[in-house]
Amino acid sequence: THAVIRSTRCSARFSTNCTVRVQSSMSSTLRQRKHMAKDEGLTEALLPEPEDNNGKPSSSKPISHQRSKNNQQLIVHPGPFDLNAFLQQILRWWQRLVEAMSACFGAVLPGLKQQKMSLIQAERLSQLRSRAAVVFHIDDPDHEAALRQLWSHAFPALPCTSLKSPQWKEMGWQGEDPSTDIRGAGMLGLECLLYLAEVHPATFHRLMEKLDGERADWEYPFAVAGLNITFTLLEVLGLRVTRGGAALSAQPAEREGDSDVAPPGTPAGRNFLTLMSTDERAFEELSVATFELLDQVWLQQRAGYMQFNQVMKDVRSKVEAALLTHPHTLEELRSKLL
Repeated sequence: THAVIRSTRCSARFSTNCTVRVQSSMSSTLRQRKHMAKDEGLTEALLPEPEDNNGKPSSSKPISHQRSKNNQQLIVHPGPFDLNAFLQQILRWWQRLVEAMSACFGAVLPGLKQQKMSLIQAERLSQLRSRAAVVFHIDDPDHEAALRQLWSHAFPALPCTSLKSPQWKEMGWQGEDPSTDIRGAGMLGLECLLYLAEVHPATFHRLMEKLDGERADWEYPFAVAGLNITFTLLEVLGLRVTRGGAALSAQPAEREGDSDVAPPGTPAGRNFLTLMSTDERAFEELSVATFELLDQVWLQQRAGYMQFNQVMKDVRSKVEAALLTHPHTLEELRSKLL
């Protein structure tokens, strides 16, 4: 009889503990759902975080918030399987493997040298690296003048009375102060937008005003997309440098093909050297073609604001694939992209 009573009491305590745990778990889950509901909206970041002098992204958010964001990203459904993207990813892995093996063999076999560059290739590559390292400063008179010049191309009938204005959003900046966006891509991003406006004005207005095709309710911001393109191309070509860091400079060479300038760090970048030798504005022309490709892929996929980063990944894959075919002219490269 005493054993039965003890067993009944244990079962009652176990049932009570389980009930408390279930209620606590349900309360915690309800709080999480309410918190997530408040955070819903257009919060997808379109620009990379600015880097400090050590090449690390700078962020004012606490570590706990960053971990929470990373945990949320891990459970996002990847969507339907894309065979083309899968094969392109395998190709990139293979290229990295071949590149790593080449570096190892080069260390073991002194006779295996890196690709040689001509004097003009080394000089233009050094100049591009130097431009990519320039940080945008609104206090710099030249930088301010370039920003005002971009305004005059976008709104020719409207004078630029302030560098902080809601009108900047009409050009596709994320806020009223465009300098906060330009810091992420550097001065080169602004220069590429200016090149598009000055050399290809019709394309500039067609892309900025979204004149082609059936557009989405939430379109990608034009100016920010241009900065993303500059940032992405520097990565594809293996030319990214730390903001504010020292850039490589071309040294006088004693003979043709001999240079102290290191070649680009990717196969696509090394193939791009051929185009740099034929056109001193090869990078700017590549950025124009990539911008047109972005708008083309955007319309084909019927994308909206929240799909911008995925569209950029697809554009990057197409640019890499086109450069790996080793085009000899910019016209040939455009034909492969568009």
